[in-house]
Amino acid sequence: MTSAPRFPRRRIRPHAILCLTVLLGFWTAACDAPALIIPPAATPVSSSLGPSDPLHATYVAGDRLDNDMSDLYGMAAPPFPADLDWFNTDEPLTWARLRGKIVLLDFWTFGCVNCQHNFPRLEALQARYPDELVVIGVHAGKFAHERNTENIRQTVAEYGLTHPIVNDAYWELYDVWDVQGWPTLILVDPNGVAADRHLGEGFHGPFNSLIRQLIRAFDARGKLDRTPLDFQSAPSPTLPTLFSFPSKVLPVPARDRLYVADTGHHRIVALRLSDSQVLQIYGTGIAGFQDGSVTEAAFHRPHGMALSPDGSRLYVADSGNHAVRRIDLRSHRVDTLVGTGHQVPFGPGYGGTAPDVALSSPLDLALRDETLFIAMAGTHQIWRMDLATGAIGPYAGSQYEGIQDGALSVAQLAQPSGLALSDSGPLYFVDSESSTVRAVDVLADGTGRVSTLAGGTSSLASYGDTDDVGLRARFQHPLGVAWQASSLFVADTYNHRIRRVDLATGVTETLAGTTAGWRDGDAPLFFSPRDVAVAEGQLFIADTNNHVIRIMDLDGGHVRTLLPKGMQFPARAAEGRPYRGTVIQLPQQFVKSGAGAIQIDVAFPAGYKVNPEAPFSLEWRQEGDAVQLPTDADRVEAGPVFPLHLDVAFTSGQSLLTADLAIFFCEETRERLCLLEEVRFQIPVQVADGQGISTLPLRATITVPD
Repeated sequence: MTSAPRFPRRRIRPHAILCLTVLLGFWTAACDAPALIIPPAATPVSSSLGPSDPLHATYVAGDRLDNDMSDLYGMAAPPFPADLDWFNTDEPLTWARLRGKIVLLDFWTFGCVNCQHNFPRLEALQARYPDELVVIGVHAGKFAHERNTENIRQTVAEYGLTHPIVNDAYWELYDVWDVQGWPTLILVDPNGVAADRHLGEGFHGPFNSLIRQLIRAFDARGKLDRTPLDFQSAPSPTLPTLFSFPSKVLPVPARDRLYVADTGHHRIVALRLSDSQVLQIYGTGIAGFQDGSVTEAAFHRPHGMALSPDGSRLYVADSGNHAVRRIDLRSHRVDTLVGTGHQVPFGPGYGGTAPDVALSSPLDLALRDETLFIAMAGTHQIWRMDLATGAIGPYAGSQYEGIQDGALSVAQLAQPSGLALSDSGPLYFVDSESSTVRAVDVLADGTGRVSTLAGGTSSLASYGDTDDVGLRARFQHPLGVAWQASSLFVADTYNHRIRRVDLATGVTETLAGTTAGWRDGDAPLFFSPRDVAVAEGQLFIADTNNHVIRIMDLDGGHVRTLLPKGMQFPARAAEGRPYRGTVIQLPQQFVKSGAGAIQIDVAFPAGYKVNPEAPFSLEWRQEGDAVQLPTDADRVEAGPVFPLHLDVAFTSGQSLLTADLAIFFCEETRERLCLLEEVRFQIPVQVADGQGISTLPLRATITVPD
C-alpha cells in the first residue's frame, strides 16, 4: 500500500528561486525550477562553485590538502538523521563508520533523467576506487510519489543500484547540505569534511582528479582506510515476472501485432494481437549495444516504438544506449539507425546526419511519412529526423528545462517522455517534469509553436491530481499519451491513473485508477503506468510497476490483464556471472546400475499453481558419463505436471549432473499474475553394480518474496 506522502519540515526548495542565467558560456537553472537544468555549453557543465562556496572554502584553492589541521577549512559532514529508511545496507550508516573513506553523496530524485544519467558514472568511480571510495545516494524526492520508500525500492531494483541509498523524504539532508537542485554531488574527505560539490552531470572528470589528490594526501598522512566495508545487505527482493518494467506498447491491428518494450529485460516482444501468442523476441535479455540477428542483437532499456507505413520496419528508442534502433521485421535483423552509444554533449550546433550523431535518453518515437519525431528527454527537447536523408537535430525546445510556450526554438520543455501524432495536425506530448500535456505544431516551414493544453503553471513545482479544465487540471509526472479523434489518453504515472483530455472542451477526467495496486474489472487499480495506446476501441496500458500489460474496453471501462502465450525466458547470466536463481546442492547420490529414473517435484506456495498456458524449461549438463539421459531431457513446454518423470540408464562410474529449471507459476485466483522461478540442481552421482537407489529424487520448494 502506498503510504501518505511526507513533506519537508522546513521548506520545499522547489519554490526557491534558482536563476543562474546562461548564454554561450554562462550556465543556469530556470527560475522556479525544482530540477537541475543542464544548459547548452561547449562541454558538459561543471557547477563546482569554487573558493567562494562555503563547502569548497580553501580546500583546493589554498593549502587544504597539505595541512594536518584541514578540518578547520571545510564544512564538517552533518550526521545522518536516525529515523531514515536505507537501502543496500544492513544498518544505517554513520560518519564514524565511514571515517578514513572518501565519500561521494549523490542527491537525486528518481524521475529526473539527469540523475539517471549519473548512475553509470557513479558505478564507474566506485569500481575505480573500490577500497577508498564509498558512494551514498541521498534520495530527496521532488514529487510526493517519489518520497515513498516502496516506490524508491522499485527504482533501486529497476536500475540495479547496489550502493547504499537513504530516503531523505523530509529533505533534512537536502536542507542541511544547502542543496539547490537535482542532481547535486558532494565529495567528503576521509576526515569527514566536505571537499567539493558539483551540480548536474559532468562530475566524473573533476571528481576523479580530486579523488586522486585526496588519496595521495591522506595516504601520506596515514589517514586513509582501505579496509573493505561490507554492508551485508541482500538485494531487494523482486518478483521475477514475464515482463520486467514494461514501458511502452504499440498495437497494430491491421497486422495483428502488439509490440511491447520489455524494458527491464532489455528486449522488444512481438505478440499476435488476436490471441497474445508470442511470435518473436528481439534482444538477448542482457543489456548491451549490439546489432545483428535475433540471437545477437542487444538493447539497453528500450522504450518507445514506431512502425513504418508498410509495416516492414520497427523503430525503437533505445534509451540506455542513447540511440534509435531499427528492426527489419522481415529478416528479423536489428541495426542502429542513429546514435553512438554515448550521450550527446551539451552545446549549440549539435545534430547532423545519421548514423553517427549522439543522442540523449530518447524515450519515445512518432512517425509521419518519412519524418521521425523523437522525445529527447535528456536535452528537454523534441528532435526530428528525415529518414530519407538521415538529417537529424532539435525540432522544438531551447534545451533549457522549463515550462514556457512559444516559438519552437525558444519554448522550454521539461523531460518530454511520450509522443502522440494526430492524423494530420499537431504532435502531442506529455512533459513529465512539468506534469503537463502539451502540443507542438508540425509545419513544413518550421514556424510552429509549442502550447500547453492541460496541467501546470509557470512553475515546475506544480503538480497534483485534479480533474478540471485546461491549465487548472493537475497531473503528477505523466509518461505516456495516445491520440484518438478528439481525445488524448494519458498515463498519469505517479497518480496511478488513466486520464482523458477532451480536445474540444479542454476538460480532463479520470477514466480509471485510484491508489497504487493491481485489480482487473470495472474498478481497476494500476501501479505507475508509463504508457497508453489506443486501437479498435481498446486502450493498451503498460502497467509498469505491476510488470504487465493491461487492456481497457473504452466503451465500458472494464480492464483485463494480458497473458502472453509461449513467452521465452530472458537470457541467462553470461559466463562468469553468478547464477541468479536458487541453487540446490545435493549430497552424493549412490545409484545402482541399470534402468532407472529421475523424478523432479516442485512445491508451490499456498495460493499459487502452474498455469497450463505458462512456459517451463529444463536444461541438463553432465560431467562424466554415468547417466544416460533421454533425447528429450532438455525441453521447453507449457503447463508441466509435477512430479516430472524421466527414464534414464545408469552405468558404473561417476557424474556431476546439473539441471536448470525455469518455471512460471501463477496465482490460483489471478492466473494472469505469473512469476518466474529459476532453480539449479547440482547432483553428484556414484553408480555401482547391485547397490543404491534406482530413482534420483529432485525436490524444490518455491517461495514468494515478501
